[in-house]
Amino acid sequence: KVAMEDIYAYIDPATEGEAGFPGRLPSSESERRNLLLVLDQLKSQGKDPLRSPIVVDIGGSKPHYNEGYSPCLTHCRAGSGGHWLTWKQRKMTTCELLKIMDVPPADVKWSSVSPRQLGLMAGNAIPVKMLSMVLSQALKCANLQAPPKKEFEEFATKRQAAGSLRSMKAVGGRWKLARLQNCLGGACQRIDAAFLLSSTCIVLHQDVRRLVLMVRFRACNDKLEVKRGLLGIHHLQDSMTESLVQGTRAILSQFVEGDEDQMAALQQKVILLNMDAAADEQLAGRLMACNDGLFPGVKQVCRDRAHAARRVISRPFKASAEIWDVFQALIWGNASMPATIQSSDVLRKVFNQYVKDMGGDRVQSMSLCKQRFDSHQKATGRLILWLRPTIKTAIYATVYRHNLRDGERGALFLRSLSEERVLLLAMVADFTDEATSIIRLMDSEAGDVATHNIELDVFASRVKHLFIDEHAFDVDGKSKTLGGPNKVSPAMIARCFASMKKLVGLSTEVIASEFPAYEILTALKIFDVSEVARTNREESVDYIQSLHTSSERLCQLFEASADSFIDEYWDHKAIAFHHHSTNPNCSSFESWKYAVQKTSSRKSTAARHPSSNLHWILIHFGALDGCTTSGVEQHFSKMVRIVSAERSLLTEENKNLELKFMFDFAPATSTDCIEMAQQLWIEWYGEPRKGSTSRLDLGTKRGHKKGSEADFLAKRRRLDGPVKLLPHDEVRLEASANLPADCQRVQAELTFQRNKQFKNTIQSYLSGHLTAKEVPDGMVDVAQAFVELETRRDATRVRGVSKFQALLAPSPPQFDRRNHWIFLEMAEWSQNPEFFRCKVTQDLQLPLFFVVANPEKPPSQVLWAASVRGGCVLDLACMRGIIENRHDKATTGIAFLYDAAYAIKRQIFLCPSFRAANTEASEIIQAAAGQERSKWKMIDGGWEAFAEASAKSQQAGRKWAVLGLTIPQIAANMQEDNLMSSKTFLKFVSRVHCCNRGF
Repeated sequence: KVAMEDIYAYIDPATEGEAGFPGRLPSSESERRNLLLVLDQLKSQGKDPLRSPIVVDIGGSKPHYNEGYSPCLTHCRAGSGGHWLTWKQRKMTTCELLKIMDVPPADVKWSSVSPRQLGLMAGNAIPVKMLSMVLSQALKCANLQAPPKKEFEEFATKRQAAGSLRSMKAVGGRWKLARLQNCLGGACQRIDAAFLLSSTCIVLHQDVRRLVLMVRFRACNDKLEVKRGLLGIHHLQDSMTESLVQGTRAILSQFVEGDEDQMAALQQKVILLNMDAAADEQLAGRLMACNDGLFPGVKQVCRDRAHAARRVISRPFKASAEIWDVFQALIWGNASMPATIQSSDVLRKVFNQYVKDMGGDRVQSMSLCKQRFDSHQKATGRLILWLRPTIKTAIYATVYRHNLRDGERGALFLRSLSEERVLLLAMVADFTDEATSIIRLMDSEAGDVATHNIELDVFASRVKHLFIDEHAFDVDGKSKTLGGPNKVSPAMIARCFASMKKLVGLSTEVIASEFPAYEILTALKIFDVSEVARTNREESVDYIQSLHTSSERLCQLFEASADSFIDEYWDHKAIAFHHHSTNPNCSSFESWKYAVQKTSSRKSTAARHPSSNLHWILIHFGALDGCTTSGVEQHFSKMVRIVSAERSLLTEENKNLELKFMFDFAPATSTDCIEMAQQLWIEWYGEPRKGSTSRLDLGTKRGHKKGSEADFLAKRRRLDGPVKLLPHDEVRLEASANLPADCQRVQAELTFQRNKQFKNTIQSYLSGHLTAKEVPDGMVDVAQAFVELETRRDATRVRGVSKFQALLAPSPPQFDRRNHWIFLEMAEWSQNPEFFRCKVTQDLQLPLFFVVANPEKPPSQVLWAASVRGGCVLDLACMRGIIENRHDKATTGIAFLYDAAYAIKRQIFLCPSFRAANTEASEIIQAAAGQERSKWKMIDGGWEAFAEASAKSQQAGRKWAVLGLTIPQIAANMQEDNLMSSKTFLKFVSRVHCCNRGF
């Protein structure tokens, strides 16, 4: 049985029919009548012919149609142009008829037969995939088959359990296991490629680490089925913008195995690019998203939300002088006691003993990663929670390890302590604990993007309650003192609250900058079905207005009817909310998917509850959900363990297959994957050679151990008294009153965030994300000026990158057959066809190109000519590629580019002994000095003239403006820096660049 593929995989997305429904009807009266009859039937059933992939056979006496696949192509039907495609408003093209039969159109000689004859042949043909299945079964009967399913299953189980590629008994050795892995990875890739080709929209997430670009995808099809996985990796030559664009193109091409039609289809389906906020990555995203770029259908180039959530902590910390000083002194700087304890086995043991004495459990980690600013949250919280053991450990280090690094850090930590600093750090620990909740939500591909906005509101409301409303001390528990009785005064508490109010104000400004209301992802908040949204959003005065604005934005971007969408939204909302309340672990997308499928399951129900516009927006929601690059970052960490250092020379193709298998192979779909892997084995390799306990309470959430850290945090997070949930914008307005106007650092950060917010507004206006009511006065002129400025900046950046690239990796010169001379080391090479009509010479004063057998060690006279005059020294293969202007052939050879030494102003002296010993070099130097472009001048007056010129240049501070050449014995005797032998002279004046490495 051959699995049916979606019709989208075979239809050219770029070929459209006539605009306007129903388009240009067929010329035949019977075909026109049949088509109109089918269109009326579809409308009566509530189906949209322009959005549903419906293929209609209009050539017979009675029409019939299929949804998602084509009716049978007969000899006559294919010869008359095939079937009618309702969503394209046209018949099939000849290329599409061939692709349905799995015949690549590029392999057909179009000049030999007419399109009608090709259609007739396609109608009489057998699909290639069906024929391949028949041949596969025949090979199986002849015992020429792939390894059995059991071997694939055993290998997959062991390998994914962190097993190595060592030989497995009853399966095979390392080479066979590597082939099994490649086949499984290739099967996962082909299955995912088929899904992407059948999907409606795709979102790409990408990141770069150590010059390795990795891209993941998430896609959704018309059935609201969602799939995510690895698209591929690519090793970049550099971190420039052009390399990122080319790397993404290479990954996409590798994923579809070089099929240009499939690649073009995928390019049209990408609606959003999610990447880091770095300038080069954002510029690469904009270049890929333009109309003539790699992904012309992209609606937005998005900055990763997980990184943005981390900036909610990092930027306000650094802008608040009091908090940053305390943080540097106790956590982040050299006196960091948590880092000292974590890095010392002795102190870690001592610290845990002190914790145990207080009745606590062993603290497993006090570590923090400076590349992830939010990682300090655990270290800060544990320092405050176990303050007494930390101080006792610092005292222990000071007394017993005073001559070591630990003792110095312990003493510095103790000197840095004060009651006010500890109190402020405790408040900071509470703040970071609250902020970490939104980071965790946004740092997972399983996160519900519809809940992001409400979680930001929850965070802003909670920190307002704690610090602006000053309820941070309203918690249950035993009262304790800090530093002794009355050490913590009301004035000290007031100062700490003032610092925290400043921190809250800045953090809300960062939220407004990093999560603007105009983003596509923010508009998805209308689908939030969480309990917090159900209990709070309905009470909001602005809820209806916000819902209509977000609905208009989504419909405007994805071309749907806003009025119809809002009606369908309210019609299905109760079903989605009820489904989530009975299934709390279900995401917002799954709840709305259930609601739409429930009303569409029957024709009568679908007629009473239309959902075409809601269904269309949900398809995009399915692709946009879980929008983060955290999956890419996790894969980078796993990749280090999977592809170890000793396997670093693994080819990129094999590495992609291995990572695809390790990341995306799932036991739930293993049957289909293994069957595909067996087919790939036959296709790639032919016949193979002979040769823990489950929890009883699984699924039940365990409670926290009394007195543990988790129990303390749960108690801390239970705020005393109800917290009124407010929109974070409203909290921002109130918190802004606490920002000091006389603090330069705070005002600088505030100015930065306000400018960023205004820039977001301009970009949203340019992208079409703003509704008509949201466009402020004068925006058109401002946006025009912004576009002009961005265009100039992008052009300047691209020019700078190009210049930098040209300096680091210069290209061989462009060959001009009429003006450029070529020197050939071997005279017989001139008979090669590529040198016909080229200007070939043996005169070393003329050539720009020096073709030699070994460019790394060219003949002496070539080395002198290239070093003095400049030129390109290359081998025959590289010269052939340059002449034919073929980049792929040019990369097969080796070439070195020499800068012209005579372009630097100098006086050159050749002593008689040098002239006698180096005749060719002397002639080359004298001829070069006599050329019009040369800045060299010969000294003809003998040793006295050289001495006089050398003395003058040294007095003027230009020691190397005069150079003399002599034989090694004289140079060694005279001990003058600017008097050189031929070897040292060449080494001094030569400037060589490798411009073609041969790979």
